[in-house]
Amino acid sequence: MKTLNKFEFDRKKGIVWVCDVIKSSKYLNSEESVDDIEEYLPRLYWTANNLVNSFGGKFIKWTGDGFLAWFDVDLDRNKKKIANKVYKAAWHLTFLNNVTQLGLNPKDKFGIRHGVTFEKDGLLFKIHEENGNQSLDLIGRSVVLAFRLSGIEAKFPSIVTEKEIISENSSYCKFINWNPDENDTLKYFKGEKLGIEEIMISSDKRGLNDLENIEDVKSRTSKLIDKIDNNISTDQEVEESLFKFLELMKNGPEWCNDVINLEFEFNKKMLESLKETNSALNNI
Repeated sequence: MKTLNKFEFDRKKGIVWVCDVIKSSKYLNSEESVDDIEEYLPRLYWTANNLVNSFGGKFIKWTGDGFLAWFDVDLDRNKKKIANKVYKAAWHLTFLNNVTQLGLNPKDKFGIRHGVTFEKDGLLFKIHEENGNQSLDLIGRSVVLAFRLSGIEAKFPSIVTEKEIISENSSYCKFINWNPDENDTLKYFKGEKLGIEEIMISSDKRGLNDLENIEDVKSRTSKLIDKIDNNISTDQEVEESLFKFLELMKNGPEWCNDVINLEFEFNKKMLESLKETNSALNNI
């Protein structure tokens, strides 16, 4: 029996990241998929824990079919910068999951979704046990909101967030306004409408101003290939975080190396395809 020694309470301001496995209850309640999901969830826990820590966050807790993570915000003006870091971490987790299924071959592919919010007045619990172990928990209005947002469907990388923390120069995700109908409001927010006009979802839609002519496509494709071939870093901070993550995965269970190799092979094939496309474009 665990004996609690003491609690510590800290008022915190930061970015909340909630990740949720899509339709996890359905998989757990089906004899055909229960073995797959039970093997998948521990792998997701291991991978997500390492990724959150590598990107400078705190892995608060595992929620059974997802997780709750926290990124401290020192100054209010830095909230968009830190949120952008979380978007990038979520992008990489979704990409790795979609490409590799964490080294498994389930009958139905597992997907994940993310809710990201700014908590202005969170209460972080540190629970100390007599055996020296420590656990964390977190409560706050925006923590609850993040859990609700993680259930909303969005395009890759499946992120639902708040308008106030989206940076204009976010390079990983394109966000659009989410316009819920009455059923959405009832389903996700129990009929409450306060603040839902500020919710944004990741999207693959491009506006008219984003359309490019063939010469623009050629130029951008060539520059991208050049950056990859010459190892030109576009984001030093993300590169360092990913290096930490890869080191942790490399020293993990055997399946971790299989996952990293699967992602590497996928990226290699994508680069080869990109070069072939670029060659074809230059012949037009």
